[in-house]
Amino acid sequence: MQWHDHSIARQIFSQAPVGEAVRLPQAGTALENPYVFDSVAREIKFAGSEFGELEVIEERTLASEESLIVDFVFRRLA
Repeated sequence: MQWHDHSIARQIFSQAPVGEAVRLPQAGTALENPYVFDSVAREIKFAGSEFGELEVIEERTLASEESLIVDFVFRRLA
């Protein structure tokens, strides 16, 4: 997986202040859809850790067959 040029995940990650905890928004955003939220959280998690620029602070998944990420807090390290 790699960053997509204009993805929601890349926009959120690049706008996150370095060193501060950022919780992905849900209600009232494009991330309100649980599948979109999960996809964005996974993209941030993978791409950020791939480049060594991310610390996952909190991650909660829905206990189901799909294991959707329903809450995600990260810290950008660089």
